[in-house]
Amino acid sequence: LQGSAPGCRSRPAKSPFGAGALRVGRALFELEGRAAHLSRLASRSSLFDDPAQEIAELSALIKGQMGSIGNALGQLDGAAARGGAQQRAHAEAVLTSLRAGLVGASAQVQRATMPRTSRA
Repeated sequence: LQGSAPGCRSRPAKSPFGAGALRVGRALFELEGRAAHLSRLASRSSLFDDPAQEIAELSALIKGQMGSIGNALGQLDGAAARGGAQQRAHAEAVLTSLRAGLVGASAQVQRATMPRTSRA
């Protein structure tokens, strides 16, 4: 048998929209991990090992990351207007999915910090 394996072909370069959407998706994945870590920290109820400082730092980091993801989504929204009808429809579907991920991560952060504030 001769020939090349299917995985040997080079990939075409991503469009600017595709590259930006990929970056936002990776940032959302990282944000979800941080939100889960925040949730674990906030659910601790030890009198001697209170992670209040770590929670405050992580919350500030998460808020900043959410803001930068929101800005990136705004820039992608402008880039989505270019192209044909099929490309625009696909870009809108991608943006809708990314926005839903940001809303979900935001809700996860709110749920994580809610028990903490109600105990204080």
